[in-house]
Amino acid sequence: MANTYTTGLKLVKPGLNDAGWGTTVNDRLTDLVDQAVVGSVDVAVTSGGTTTLPAIADGASSDARNMTLVITGSLTSVQTATVRVPATVSGIAKLYSVTNSAGGTVTVETSGGASVAVPNGKSMLLRVTSAGVYEAVNYSFSLSLGTALPATSGGTGQSSYAVGDLLYASSTTAISKLTVGATNAVLTVAAGIPSWVTTLPVASGGTGAATLAANNVLLGNGTSAVQTVAPGTAGNVLSSNGTTWQSVAVSTLVPAATDTVSGVVELATSAEVQAGTDTTRAVTPATLHAGSLVRGTVQNSTSGTSIDFTSIPSWAKRVTIMFSAVSISGSSSVLIQIGDSGGIETTGYDSYALYSVSAGQFISSTAGFVLEPTGSAGPAISRYGTIVLVNVTGNVWVSSSAIFGASGGVVSTGAGGKTLSDVLDRVRVTTVNGTDTFDAGQINIMYE
Repeated sequence: MANTYTTGLKLVKPGLNDAGWGTTVNDRLTDLVDQAVVGSVDVAVTSGGTTTLPAIADGASSDARNMTLVITGSLTSVQTATVRVPATVSGIAKLYSVTNSAGGTVTVETSGGASVAVPNGKSMLLRVTSAGVYEAVNYSFSLSLGTALPATSGGTGQSSYAVGDLLYASSTTAISKLTVGATNAVLTVAAGIPSWVTTLPVASGGTGAATLAANNVLLGNGTSAVQTVAPGTAGNVLSSNGTTWQSVAVSTLVPAATDTVSGVVELATSAEVQAGTDTTRAVTPATLHAGSLVRGTVQNSTSGTSIDFTSIPSWAKRVTIMFSAVSISGSSSVLIQIGDSGGIETTGYDSYALYSVSAGQFISSTAGFVLEPTGSAGPAISRYGTIVLVNVTGNVWVSSSAIFGASGGVVSTGAGGKTLSDVLDRVRVTTVNGTDTFDAGQINIMYE
């Protein structure tokens, strides 16, 4: 009976009564099995060329029957080549261990079938079928490597990690670890490499400052950390000097207004209106009303030999003393004395009062401003009226008075003058003899 051959590797199947049994088994079976299981063949390639391995022949040695294909050549890294192996018949697969030592990528294919590219310097296990060439292994349930899988093979090249580590490409072929930053640190980039910073720089949208004082205004400073301007004194405004911003008082930007210069006008207080010395402040109706006329505190004239009104402001230029039903215990005349910081002055007055030109119906005094002749005074008289003191110039004062004695039906008038040593700040109401006491009525002053 004639010999036959296997479909895949074309190994001999000796027929009965084969006269050359020993030769047939050795040459067409044993050697060919050895070639298919452990055989290796070099396959030379050229750039852009295709090296074709002939189909496996029945019972004969064949390069395509070898288990290992070692591809050789002188390709550069950018050059490629192709190795074409014979396809198998349907239902049969042939394994190849392919090692590429040609210098460039080599594609292993069948005629018109699928193909696999083997990189230079790499070895792959390929499976050839009637449909083409495929990777023989594409899944592993579990895999342990002796060394970390490098980035060039899809790994990280790292064998351990700390909690919070970040991975980044430190080159085109390597993965590195970045240890987690401090609390509140921000991830930024320095020289193309990620890094942690605790103060976000201006170039990254931050301020470049770790702390900022409350209520400060931020100023740009190019790519350097921001500058700040403190609020400064209450009422200040933010002003430009042409180079930067600063907190300044309004008065330094716009001068105070005067009667000849335009500028900022400050409202006057009542005290400033009363003083009347300022030339830069504006007066409102309220302050004008409050500062036009000031009335003192009324005093009851029911006891004592004198009644004083003190703390009259230095700006007062007219002082009016008012009497309502004022009486004294004796027949002396009422006397007005004025003074300054040195006290009440009791001399130097030039004063007269009268109610008739007849003899005995007028009186003069150098001790004060006298209000009535002695003949018109007395314990039965209730006095109503005023005496007005007016500042002429400096510390020179003049007086004029009109007093009605209700019980006697007499009106006394008077006038006088006095130069003080200093600015007037007090007024005293007393009597000519200095001993009669007040026993009824009220006295008050008004100044402006």
